[in-house]
Amino acid sequence: MTGSAADAHEISIPAGDPGSGMPFRLVIKARGARVEAARSEIGFAHRGLEKLAESMTWHSARAVAERAGCASPGIAGTCCCMAVESLFGVEVPARAKWLRTILCEAWRIREGLSHAGRTLAHAGLPSRAALLLSCRDSVEGWVRASFGASGSSSRIGGVARDLGGAESKRGRALMRRVRDEAGGAASALAGDRIFSDRTRGVGVISADAASAWGVTGPSLRAAGQARDLRRDLPYLMYAGLDFEVPVGAEGDVFDRTVVRLLESTESARIVEEAMAMMEPGPLTAKEGAVVLPPAHEVYGGGEGLARHRRIMAGKQRLPAGEGCALVEAASGEMGFHLVSDGSPRPYRFRVRSPSFALCQAAPVILKGCAVEDVPMIVASLGASASEADR
Repeated sequence: MTGSAADAHEISIPAGDPGSGMPFRLVIKARGARVEAARSEIGFAHRGLEKLAESMTWHSARAVAERAGCASPGIAGTCCCMAVESLFGVEVPARAKWLRTILCEAWRIREGLSHAGRTLAHAGLPSRAALLLSCRDSVEGWVRASFGASGSSSRIGGVARDLGGAESKRGRALMRRVRDEAGGAASALAGDRIFSDRTRGVGVISADAASAWGVTGPSLRAAGQARDLRRDLPYLMYAGLDFEVPVGAEGDVFDRTVVRLLESTESARIVEEAMAMMEPGPLTAKEGAVVLPPAHEVYGGGEGLARHRRIMAGKQRLPAGEGCALVEAASGEMGFHLVSDGSPRPYRFRVRSPSFALCQAAPVILKGCAVEDVPMIVASLGASASEADR
């Protein structure tokens, strides 16, 4: 910090861990205890993932996509698979779509509880934050036990593993806990004077400003604009599900926190409904230029093993064209735009991440706030460095 208390001075807040903490470096120009201006700087976790994916096969690139969204790899991996499938015309079986829907909603719950819990901790409610973060850890543990240690079972053409009876039973019990914890927290915060005084009117962004900066997801809905791709442009199995889209009014820290908690309760209901509606069926597509054969065909030798080798070694020509997919991720709209020139590797691999827009809008949101509120405001936005720094 430079300068005296009476003059404007600069405060540099360094970037933290790529998956959590401060997602970008923040340079604040403050006068006294008020922020006059701010500048966000990203790039500290840059790994060149898009160019890295362009040097890999389509299946290896999917794994890179999951690293680009390390905060919720199940959503990022599913979106990438959907883009590849649209590019090569692969039709995914219904059960695989149900499982992807459950996977995405579970990660949405995990992220919603995480960002709400961190916001409450910064706002001075550590006990309530601890309850939410404990529930978050339980959800993530169930996801990794049910869908794989990487947190994503989505593969090009379907999913890698099914949801067994024991995992389903545990998941239903966990979703009831999520509804109790998140719903109870949202109700309690509405009447909590300490939290209300600390967060109402703090870190405000209007719906028009959010749209102008490209901000989507809970931050946009907290400002009063009910935009949700799951309802407006349904994908996977969302068209057949019944759920509400929570909306705020002021676009401040209070509304962003409550919207995330209410969205977590709705996601828990979606998971329960999807488990009840899901019917038995195949997990992967039978045909497709980039669809790997089932494991029993590969290990049984013959044509299955030969096809697996051709695809993974990149020894077959693929159709040229473009494909894209857009999904509602935990912090906003995430999209993948892919281009194929007929080779076994992507010609162009482009990611649209919600966190990049949140990072560039942060200085506008922070202007005029108290310096002590900066960590709380940034936590309420829910940006991730791994998404912004690709």
